[in-house]
Parts: sequence; structure tokens; C-alpha cells
Amino acid sequence: MHILGLKPGGGWWTEILAPYAARTGGRYYTTGPDLDNPELPDRLRAARARFEERFGDTKVYGEVTVLDFGATSAPLPESSFDFILSARAGRLGRRAAVHRQRLCERSLRDRRR
Repeated sequence: MHILGLKPGGGWWTEILAPYAARTGGRYYTTGPDLDNPELPDRLRAARARFEERFGDTKVYGEVTVLDFGATSAPLPESSFDFILSARAGRLGRRAAVHRQRLCERSLRDRRR
């Protein structure tokens, strides 16, 4: 199973889903601050580095792939994920939740066929 976690925060769900994906022959992906954005604050660069370091043990978590996600980043790959978790969308406001819902629908659309 290929799993995508949107805006993982501190990684609570990553702790659960990444090992599950690894043990079942799948992969875990998550979104992170877009490192190609020249306006990205240093604190977000540091937060992403801490996240990648925390989940870098491939024996425990498998390969955790962090995808650039932001206003200037390329779109996420379509039809690549079996499960998308958006646990924090409710905290980010209605507009962000609608955006994530559309993203999830697009990413899952062709997987159902």
C-alpha cells in the first residue's frame, strides 16, 4: 500500500503508518515544506530536516519520502497513492480542507479503476 500523509506535523501518524507500509511491501510518503522555494523561512527548513532525521531509520520506518508541498511546488503525482491521510485539515481552515479534498480525489481517482 502506498500511503500519503498530508502535513504530518510532529509525525504521530507517521510513527504508525510508515512501519505498516514498510512491513506490508508498500511505501510511505508525506508532504513537507518546499525546499525549492527561496522564500521558505529557515525555521521550516529546520523543521523538515528534523522530521527527515527522525524518520530516517529505514529498518524501522522503511523509506519515508518527503515531497515538496507549497504554493510554488509542482503538483503531487496523480494516481500514486492507495490511502491519503489528512488528519490536520480541520485545524487549517475550510479553504485548506477543500484544497486537500480536491487533491485527494485527483490522486485516488485512477487508482479505483
